[in-house]
Amino acid sequence: MALLRDDKLAIGCTWGWAAPEWTGRLFTLLEAKKMDVYSFGLVCLLVTFGDRFSAEMRSDYHCHDSLLQAIAQAIDAELGAFPEQARQVAHFFTSALSEDPEQRGDIAELLESISQA
Repeated sequence: MALLRDDKLAIGCTWGWAAPEWTGRLFTLLEAKKMDVYSFGLVCLLVTFGDRFSAEMRSDYHCHDSLLQAIAQAIDAELGAFPEQARQVAHFFTSALSEDPEQRGDIAELLESISQA
């Protein structure tokens, strides 16, 4: 990534891993960081749940809310006996994968929150 005019960044995109707000335009550093958080959340989703939430499988969800509901069900299935850990993991994913970039924490905050689980 290179800084361009007015400290804006050109961000590449890989289908299935880009944040919803990616449009091919130039982004500020803060906007780019928020998109990185979203992509990091997707990587964590794949590592945690395997192919259940691969890029191809995520495209089957018609809206973001249905994806988050499916994630919540997967968390409940895996961690239902541990409600506090399930709550923390759910918070991690709903924050990292928020459609609204302003609602996403930064990666350090998310890692801190999940380390408590």
